[in-house]
Amino acid sequence: MSCISSKFKTVLLPAKKALEDRLLLQPDNIIHLFDQFQETDDTLYDVYVQLWVKGSPRSTGVIHQTSLHKAVYQATIFALDVSCVDGQLVRSEIDQLSIEVAIKESEITIQKPYVFGAENSLNEYKHGLRIKTADNAFDLLPAQIIQKQLKTLGQQIEALLERVSLDRSIFEDSQTSLLETQWRHFVGHANSTASFENPQTLTRHRLEYFEKLSTHSMLDAAIECGTRLINTQAVDGTYLYSYQAWKNLQSNENYNVVRLAGTAFSISMLSNKLKHTHNSEPFAASANACLRYLLYLSKTTPYIPNGIYIPQEAFGLNSHTGKLGTTALTLLALQFGDFYTRYAKEREALIETVLFMQRSDGAFFTYVPTEFSMVPRFKLSSQNYFPGEALLALCYELEHGFRADIAEVIVRSFKYYRAHFSKTPDTAFVLWQVSAWVKFYNLMLHQPELHAITQNHKLLFHDVANFVYDQTDWIIRHQYDEDNTDIPEFVGGFPNDKPPHSVSSCYIEAIIRATELAALRKDRGHVERYRKSALKGLAFLRRLQIKKEEAFLVLDPTKSVGGISGTLTSFQLRNDRDQHAITAYLAAVESLSLFDTTPVQTAIKEEALL
Repeated sequence: MSCISSKFKTVLLPAKKALEDRLLLQPDNIIHLFDQFQETDDTLYDVYVQLWVKGSPRSTGVIHQTSLHKAVYQATIFALDVSCVDGQLVRSEIDQLSIEVAIKESEITIQKPYVFGAENSLNEYKHGLRIKTADNAFDLLPAQIIQKQLKTLGQQIEALLERVSLDRSIFEDSQTSLLETQWRHFVGHANSTASFENPQTLTRHRLEYFEKLSTHSMLDAAIECGTRLINTQAVDGTYLYSYQAWKNLQSNENYNVVRLAGTAFSISMLSNKLKHTHNSEPFAASANACLRYLLYLSKTTPYIPNGIYIPQEAFGLNSHTGKLGTTALTLLALQFGDFYTRYAKEREALIETVLFMQRSDGAFFTYVPTEFSMVPRFKLSSQNYFPGEALLALCYELEHGFRADIAEVIVRSFKYYRAHFSKTPDTAFVLWQVSAWVKFYNLMLHQPELHAITQNHKLLFHDVANFVYDQTDWIIRHQYDEDNTDIPEFVGGFPNDKPPHSVSSCYIEAIIRATELAALRKDRGHVERYRKSALKGLAFLRRLQIKKEEAFLVLDPTKSVGGISGTLTSFQLRNDRDQHAITAYLAAVESLSLFDTTPVQTAIKEEALL
């Protein structure tokens, strides 16, 4: 966990003492408190104490300009005594109580004129807002700004004015000022004495979380993520699309069946990874339920003999449109465990459709021809993801056993997609294409028949490697690092031209896969560069993941814990965010070099093939 300066190490003990005094019906015990806690300096603090019960903020106590431990004690007493909308705290709720203590450390005056429509300038919700008058101070804390998602300075000012029943005219008084405030947040839990003795720090209303990344921790993270998905799976096998953990609101609005198939792929892969070391049955059963749903939707088309596709008919949609991506991701989900043989007939039919979709120039059509849309459609924007998904699925099929027809399709696509990326690079392109070509590179090493086909097409090992390097070098330029941000929590995230968000997992997985290719080639320079980038990215991804220690902030932990939030300031969860995190974590688990300080020494030899 985080490092805390010595003066704050005992900051939660007065809150614990206040709770004990109230439970024992003791009077305010300030004199006894001073016997226990000696103040380290004469600094006076402003302190807010927020009580939380099962993800719901209940009441607040506030003390201004008081010594640290006395302020925390008195503010906690006030919070425990005050009535709120949900009523005063009752004893049956104590075990579910969490106490958040916010301590103001500094403030900076915001100069007039105030731009009410300006984008949030408060360091991405890390700071609070204060209106200071001649005789009072009114605060909007970072947590309150985040909860209400107040994105502009104007929204924050209006929210604070409304809360304290003031209006903008207050700023006409020359003695009124607007300030940006810096706070330290700590949290303790009534059912854990240790949490008061070892305070946990909150930043942007999330726990400051530091862990040593390892194969073990990455697998645990994937399991947590997958467990949340299982907890949100409907009886028909579909996964809940969107969940707002703060408000306990769920929705399948704007659901794309491609994302459902992608989620099935990630859970299928996870179940396969766990089968020899963990109880994989819940994950296998979950993936199977989703696959049965997808295959139930499947349709034939007169234009592809023996082929099937997955239409966009789920979640109230009535469409015969078939996206290449949905078909490819369903095929990917069938690559693991006994799904490969259990659904062999359906798998072969999906392969037929994917192979049919390639054009003579190597590109893929992205929409399947049906009786309602007889011509396969080629959508340029879809070239950035659906073909990569298809290529990865075909590479997995080759891994099960060489097939000349599949090999020819993959090799024929190389020239087109390398040129496509060179001409119009796009972040959406990188995950699937890097993953596919790294896997293909490994297959070239181990399948003589495939190597013969690549030689016939004059496709060499270094061509494939350079294509992977080009994409990976380009995507890393979009990552936050210590040189392009002074916000430590942003380091490792993507993209670096805005607050980083959950799409980071896609690029992190690609970088991990590229690290393995560089290790195969004994390319020390690329290995070290990619390895550092991947580890920073995984650390950022873990910051996005809701952990069990943060369960007190959400209304339904079973639908929240383990999920990947959209940003560092959001508890908005989606199944596709979890999907990409799971496969990124599993890429790290499978890596031979990511957590090894000497990865090149253990690289697989390429012998005479290079």
